[in-house]
Amino acid sequence: RMEEMIKVDKSEDNEAYLLNFISQLELLQGVNEGTLREILNVAKMETYFEGDRISGKKIEQNFIFVMEGNLVRSIETNDGWYKTLDLIKENGWVNETVMLEKRMNKMSAEVLTEKAVLVTVPLKEIKYILRGTLPDIEYNVLQYSLSQMEKYQRLWVQS
Repeated sequence: RMEEMIKVDKSEDNEAYLLNFISQLELLQGVNEGTLREILNVAKMETYFEGDRISGKKIEQNFIFVMEGNLVRSIETNDGWYKTLDLIKENGWVNETVMLEKRMNKMSAEVLTEKAVLVTVPLKEIKYILRGTLPDIEYNVLQYSLSQMEKYQRLWVQS
């Protein structure tokens, strides 16, 4: 099935809605308003419909958050099949391992609800923003933690 997608224009109402959503994400709690505005400037809201899959470049080149709806996440196993990892609900981060410099797992997500609104932020933009706010040691701890999580995700779906 072809992926159906409607891009939402950035009217003032949508911008306020998006800023409100971004500022409430657990991941961005405590981030100063300037950094939130930088993220807002590169973020996009996109609408998907039940059965649509998010994979490939979209999932590998963006931070993806669920604004509305539910998605099921899957990762590719050693035999080339995708196995269900978990369910991502509203305000959830779809692809946290995207921050890893070298990823072992290929991930995909599928919309479970009639409609889902996702917020995407280009990875190269968020890395640039984070590098200006995170000291090297914190960035290294982040990389280590994500690599450990990725390892356990793979073990989880293989059990």
